[in-house]
Amino acid sequence: MASLLHKFRTAQRDVVFVRADYTTEKSKWLPEFLALHGDTKQIPDKRLAQQQEPEWEPFAIPLPNEVVIEKSNWNVTTDRKNRHQNIQRWRSMGIDTVVMCGLITSACVQHSAYGLFEQGFKIVVISDACADRGRERHENCLKLYAGYMYRTKTVDEIG
Repeated sequence: MASLLHKFRTAQRDVVFVRADYTTEKSKWLPEFLALHGDTKQIPDKRLAQQQEPEWEPFAIPLPNEVVIEKSNWNVTTDRKNRHQNIQRWRSMGIDTVVMCGLITSACVQHSAYGLFEQGFKIVVISDACADRGRERHENCLKLYAGYMYRTKTVDEIG
């Protein structure tokens, strides 16, 4: 992911970060998710950490000119504010392709790729800049959807 960020920043390409903002107030799916998974999957409730500034991994700290989107669902396009403010902006800028990386391949990456695909964008998922709760799950997700609704490339292959 650090290499991909470096490539995009060096080429002065737009970089957009997406952060989870899962709360019982905004994330209608969260109570059922917790009922299914109990304490085995920790989902942060932003209300519990409102006094704290979000922590970023040292290799992926947004620069001041980069957009940070907070999403309350697995799919970045299901939030009306995100769809209106960002998707329309990207279209007006002539952006037709979205290059994606991140966590978790079979959940947030896949669902956001699907949502952006439905909005008419070409999607490229950077396979070696994504991860899941295990390599097999990551690879199975890519096998299922690569070539179906998005392309996959590696960091080395992306231009």
